[in-house]
Amino acid sequence: MQKLILLLSSLLLFSCAVPVNLDYDSGYNFANIKTFRVKQKPVRVANDTRVNSPFMQQRVTTAITNELVKKGLRSSTKADVMINYYLDLKQEIESNDSYMSLGFGSSGAHSAIGLGMIVPVGEVSSNDRLILTIDIIDGRTGKLAWRASAGDYLYEGKDPESNNAMIKGLVAAILSKYPPGQ
Repeated sequence: MQKLILLLSSLLLFSCAVPVNLDYDSGYNFANIKTFRVKQKPVRVANDTRVNSPFMQQRVTTAITNELVKKGLRSSTKADVMINYYLDLKQEIESNDSYMSLGFGSSGAHSAIGLGMIVPVGEVSSNDRLILTIDIIDGRTGKLAWRASAGDYLYEGKDPESNNAMIKGLVAAILSKYPPGQ
């Protein structure tokens, strides 16, 4: 049953388009990249135990490695490029704008007096969004060649399977934009 839930969750995640922010050096020759090395620790990680854990970091490095191998690259200690990543949290505030109005009035033969007031009754909620950013750094020059990021909601009480699916989905969405122009 858990495998079925995980499969359905993964399909739902992949069927939803994850917006990816992308930037790269348009003069860089990405065709020359054959090998990579993933940095095991993030360059920056949010100070939140849901994100700042060796389990989450292992999920990210494994997912990046798997996606790049699918693209025909191979992992190497003497690599053409270094892969860095960042795990940030962004707090988003959402409000459901609902209003209630109250009115009082009286009328006479040819006159009327009225008073009205609108009171907001909407709910305000705070959501944490995990933002994963992946950098591709040239192994010879140390310069940034490619950067992309995407995010997903990070809820309290997520289990390892849903965290795996979330990270795999984010990495797949981000690296679908690599190499540029394809």
